[in-house]
Amino acid sequence: GLAAALLDAILTYAEGIGLTSMQLEVLQNNHKAYRTYESDGFETTRRVVTLTCPIDFTNVPMEGTSLREWRNGPPHSEKVVWQRELPWAAQDGGKILVSAKGWIRFRPDGRNLALLDGATADRAILQDMLGDLRHRYPQLTLSMRNEVVGSTWYRELTGLDWPESLAQLEMRVDLDAPGGD
Repeated sequence: GLAAALLDAILTYAEGIGLTSMQLEVLQNNHKAYRTYESDGFETTRRVVTLTCPIDFTNVPMEGTSLREWRNGPPHSEKVVWQRELPWAAQDGGKILVSAKGWIRFRPDGRNLALLDGATADRAILQDMLGDLRHRYPQLTLSMRNEVVGSTWYRELTGLDWPESLAQLEMRVDLDAPGGD
């Protein structure tokens, strides 16, 4: 169809200007688009999801925590999803919740509280710190966007029963180099 013809033209043009690869993302439930990309040689490189705090998650302050401002730091400790580098997180900063046993960097964003990264001693401390954030920001929805399935944060948050949503597949195709076969 039209999408396949357009994609072929884009790939031909990209090869012509010397690009060696192309990347894209597609919603996991967009099967037709996925098949189109796959038929042109794109392969799935990883799956990313949004994890959202359940409505019944603890909402209790944690003793010994403090909030600090941060600026100009990297937005995420894991490899950042290539098309989601969120420059607003690195440029404008945000907040960091600190305790003796961990820290969580985040940024209030509209009706959401976007978790960016952090480190805690164990899952129980993470749960307590997230409960503290829910207590401090009861009107906001806590979420971690575009988290790589299998990452440390993914394992910890799904271990606390945070459900997945908005699953996306990152796909990549290697292109023929100019003058190649």
